[in-house]
Amino acid sequence: MLGEVTDFELWQRAVRNQFQQGESVGSLLLGVGCLVAVVVLVLVIARLQARWNQREEKAQEESHPQRLYMHLICALGFTATQRHLLEAVAKASTLAHPAALLMSDVLFDQSVVQWERLAGEVHADARRIDDRRALAFARSRLFPEGRGIVQSASVRL
Repeated sequence: MLGEVTDFELWQRAVRNQFQQGESVGSLLLGVGCLVAVVVLVLVIARLQARWNQREEKAQEESHPQRLYMHLICALGFTATQRHLLEAVAKASTLAHPAALLMSDVLFDQSVVQWERLAGEVHADARRIDDRRALAFARSRLFPEGRGIVQSASVRL
């Protein structure tokens, strides 16, 4: 065991010999510096790519019609329960732009009927009565005079 030389000791001797000669220190530092520069460059590019993708996703999300609808019903001051119901009605309506529900009383009523038909047996009777009351209150706030912004006769599902 005393006479045996391990791989680690051979490696140490090789490194020591290279440093003693002095000619490979510069090339070693140059190699390490290039490696560090490449790693930093890859990290910077990856970070910029992630930031770019995040910015695109955010722009798409903000212009999404469902998001606009949610912003509008929040701005109108509906409670969380009413917003949840209005969101469910909008999803049941399958409109490309659910904000149209806020402009037409007929379209709103048709969408509520669709939602009730789709909800079916999901809701218990007591819950369904509460939901109908909440939707009736929301309708009265959206259409205080009984009519929406758009003439009811011109809107069809």
